Amino acid sequence: TLLGPILLRMHLGTLALWVMIRISEIVDAHSGYSLPFSPWDLLLRIQGGADRHEYHHSHNKGCYGSFTKFWDWVAGTDV
Repeated sequence: TLLGPILLRMHLGTLALWVMIRISEIVDAHSGYSLPFSPWDLLLRIQGGADRHEYHHSHNKGCYGSFTKFWDWVAGTDV
């Protein structure tokens, strides 16, 4: 939501950059393709990629982390 950035008076350029980064990550995760040149797969494999996100949708369990696998590991929902 935009409520947090508005209340925290985030700079418009910073908000625009964050939105662009998140949209590119969301498109990559929801594409259904695990592309070998994906920037999100190349970043130390912290994101998990499209395969992990597809598992989340097809089995409706585990892999709840939004941006990294770290919180799934911490919460024990890493499948």
